[in-house]
Amino acid sequence: YRIRVNTSVKDQNSNALQEEYTFTGFTTRETKTTETDTSSDTTTTSSTDSETIYIVGSVTVKESGKYVGKPVIWKNYKMEFLADKGYTESLVIKNNDIYISGSYGSKPVYWENGVINQVNVPKGFYKNGTSVKGIAVSEDRDVYLAGLVAKSAGKSMLGTKQYKYYPSYWKNGSFVKRLLTNKEGDANKIGVDPNGDIYITGWRFNNHHSYVTLYWKNGQEVILNTSNDGATTDVDISGSGVYISGWHGNLDVKRNSKAFYKKVGAKSWVKIPVVSTKG
Repeated sequence: YRIRVNTSVKDQNSNALQEEYTFTGFTTRETKTTETDTSSDTTTTSSTDSETIYIVGSVTVKESGKYVGKPVIWKNYKMEFLADKGYTESLVIKNNDIYISGSYGSKPVYWENGVINQVNVPKGFYKNGTSVKGIAVSEDRDVYLAGLVAKSAGKSMLGTKQYKYYPSYWKNGSFVKRLLTNKEGDANKIGVDPNGDIYITGWRFNNHHSYVTLYWKNGQEVILNTSNDGATTDVDISGSGVYISGWHGNLDVKRNSKAFYKKVGAKSWVKIPVVSTKG
C-alpha cells in the first residue's frame, strides 16, 4: 500500500527526509505480563495482556538531490531503518524472532531480528532481477523464501534487454528449486506446516494470454483451475489445516472475477461474496 503524507521523517540532525511511505507487511504479537505483589500480608498476582503491532515497508527520502528508497519496520508505529537502501516485502514472527523478506539495493535478502542475510542467486540468472517475496519459518527455525529468478531472453525489437521470470524458492538463503522451467509465472507467498510440508502460492502462464490458478506443495504443482484466469495469493497454516486464498475468472473484475479460499484437501473452494464499499 502506498500513501503520501504531509509530515516528515527526520534524521539525527532534524533534517526532513521522508517523501513517501510504502507499507508491504503487517502483523501483531500478543504478550502477557504477570506481576506478583508481596508487599502486604496477602500475595496478589495480576496479568496484563498487550499487543505489539509490526508493519514493514519503505520510505522514499531525498539525499544529495536524489530520491532513495529505504527499508523500514514500525514497531507500535515507531519507525526503524533496516538498511540504507532497498525495500521490504513480507514479515513473519516465530518464537519472538522477527523475519523480513526484501531487498538491499537491488539484491534479494532477508532480515532476522534486524540482521541482514544474503539470498543466493543461482548461476546463469540475473542478480538484479531476482526477488524474494514470501517468507516463512519452520518449527526447526529454517527460513523459507518464495520469489522469482530472472533469466536473459535476448533483446526486443527496440534493442532493450528482455528477461523471463520463473517462480522459485530458497531455504536459509540457499537456492532450492525453480518451480517452472518452460513457462513464466509468479510465486508470492509461502507457508510451512507442522509436518514440514511447504506450500507456495502464485500462478503460471497457460499461454501468453491467460493465467493458471495453482499452488505448489513441496515443489510440485497443484492445479485448481484452467478454464479461467486466476491465481492463488496467500497461504495460512492454522492448526492442522492449510488454507489457500486467491481469485479466478476474467482479469477484468467487472466480468465475473471471483475471490475464493480453499482448505487443502477439500473438494471445493469457498467463494467470497462481493461487498459494496459505496456510501
